[in-house]
Amino acid sequence: RRVHGIYMRINGRDKNAVHPLSTTQKEKLKAINKADTMLYDYFNRKLDNLIKVYGVEEMNADVSEFQKLRYEFASVCQQEKLNGFRPTDIYDRCKVLRTTNPPIVELIQHANRKRLN
Repeated sequence: RRVHGIYMRINGRDKNAVHPLSTTQKEKLKAINKADTMLYDYFNRKLDNLIKVYGVEEMNADVSEFQKLRYEFASVCQQEKLNGFRPTDIYDRCKVLRTTNPPIVELIQHANRKRLN
């Protein structure tokens, strides 16, 4: 079994910090994201079909292995961040995994937030 990528979540919101959207905000969000939703639905159906062909159990096993590796990597990277521990063969990978969004993504997110309010 081979896992092709590892990522770490950064700048994630605490679940307690997320507030429900108003009806008006939900309607605006649906209108703004109509094309995105259509694309998402299309590729989600396509992914479901590919998983069926690949095998649901096989996919679940791959996902479990991926999650285990991600957890192990995150533990090492967190240790490096907190304790100054720098395993030389892993340090560069930890740095890449903590890379933030490019500035254009932040601009788009800011513009979308303004459009929702």
